[in-house]
Amino acid sequence: MVGKVSILTICIVILVILAIIANVALTNHASGSLQQPATILPGPFPSGACHPHVQQSYSNITTVTGLSAYNLSGTEDYVISPGGSGRISYTTYVGKNIGEGEAGTNTTNWADFYHLSTNNLTGNTYPGMNVSIQPPSETFYFNSSYTVGVGVTALPNATRGTYWVVLSPGICQGGPVFLLTVGNAPYNGTIPNGTAVGNINPT
Repeated sequence: MVGKVSILTICIVILVILAIIANVALTNHASGSLQQPATILPGPFPSGACHPHVQQSYSNITTVTGLSAYNLSGTEDYVISPGGSGRISYTTYVGKNIGEGEAGTNTTNWADFYHLSTNNLTGNTYPGMNVSIQPPSETFYFNSSYTVGVGVTALPNATRGTYWVVLSPGICQGGPVFLLTVGNAPYNGTIPNGTAVGNINPT
């Protein structure tokens, strides 16, 4: 009789423990603390050889709305939840003419997304995300500045993960470079080949 009671007691304890675990899991899921596994990884910093340009320029991110900002040891990571939207505005300052360039050069504003694919960086693939840029183009004048707004929307089914984002006028001309994470928390992996800063200033 004692043995049967002991077995019954053990079974009840096990059922209680399982019920507690299930309740914690449901609570965490409801609060959004459980994340779908990330399938997009940023890979190494998207750097390359820069050719001489006719002007000096650099960019500063001025406002960020709808995104959570985290500084990861010198690298900015902006987090957007699936189903959310946000906007990043930045100003590019164009310096003096240092070559044979002409004033009034038209340029298209753009945003490049990079992620790791088969050990190489792959650009401009961001499943389940919509990107809009205003204004779509600008005219470069020396000793001037212009402001660009980049809108990002992550659809509810957007692929979770982290991208490198490079905005016009690009790394070589001082355009913003940062991480963008689709999920509920910032990127928690390693960043190969060094870190990036929010603004790349020419040397």
